[in-house]
Amino acid sequence: MRKWFIVMMCGLAFAWLQACDDDETDGDADTDTDTDTDTDVDGDGDVDGDGDVDGDGDVDGDADGDADGDGGTGACTNATDMAAVQREDFGTTGDLSYADVTSQCGQSCALDADPAACTLTCLQTGTDNAASDACAGCYVGQVMCAIMNCLARCMADPAGEDCFACRCGDNPGSVNCMGDFESCSGFPPTTPCPGTDSGK
Repeated sequence: MRKWFIVMMCGLAFAWLQACDDDETDGDADTDTDTDTDTDVDGDGDVDGDGDVDGDGDVDGDADGDADGDGGTGACTNATDMAAVQREDFGTTGDLSYADVTSQCGQSCALDADPAACTLTCLQTGTDNAASDACAGCYVGQVMCAIMNCLARCMADPAGEDCFACRCGDNPGSVNCMGDFESCSGFPPTTPCPGTDSGK
């Protein structure tokens, strides 16, 4: 009887310690004692807490491809932004396009604690704020979509066919990052996905 009592008390103590160690609020398992970034704390479908439930880079969840939630559909179609994103004289050697700078910033910020903010700061700094924040947000949204859906495939070779296919929707969620970019910016990406109106 005494052994049974000791085993029961140890079991209760272990269960109590586990309950005290759980930082989440909805009853799902917090496996690493953090603020529950590995599971969905509040039941909204967003497991990493960035506000992007479906991993498309559009954190406001309205499926308009506007990653920063500022309502920037067609955000790059004004004359100033169009001129900025068509330039190819960025970087220390003056031979990088706006998209090249975006790619470099995305790679360097992919593992940052806040990759969206890091990428936006890097992009605006690397281009001397050539484009508006709304337009830059479309490029950041494309980076975030790739990070959320294609990180492993794109880190190895961001310009490779495998990364491109993933960004065009060949990923577990079938999220088309390029289509989201087109909705946000107001024009198709430089290399559109095959089978789209802009990529026929």
